[in-house]
Amino acid sequence: MISSLAKCVVLVSSIIAVGQACIATTTTTPVCCSVLSTSTLTRVPPVGITSEQCSVLRRISSVCPTTGTVLCDAAADTNPSNVIIQLIGTAGTSVKEVSVAGDSAATTLQCVNGLWYVPGTSTQVKSVTCSQTGSTGTDEGNFP
Repeated sequence: MISSLAKCVVLVSSIIAVGQACIATTTTTPVCCSVLSTSTLTRVPPVGITSEQCSVLRRISSVCPTTGTVLCDAAADTNPSNVIIQLIGTAGTSVKEVSVAGDSAATTLQCVNGLWYVPGTSTQVKSVTCSQTGSTGTDEGNFP
């Protein structure tokens, strides 16, 4: 006669053996977006607004990125009231606008199947604007 303890040991051993078995899975390789650059996310004039375009645009992403960041900084010594980023869709219209009081604005893009989108939407982004309004002071630049 098998004791209760022996039955329990056999049962636990069976569970452990099943737990260590292989389970078939499938993996897919993500379709990468191109690294954000002047050619993949071109800078265009602002759409539907009047603003100064002396701002500095930066694009940040990694190799095979899942997200990317667009930064817009005001030109030196211009003291703007707002810095504005517009993400421009495939139809040439602004699909997202970020307007920040001060001298710097940022927004994020999302890579889906090799294309850049406004995060959480089905709106594809093709280009970007970077501008500022209400500038006071001088934009002297860096001349030798």
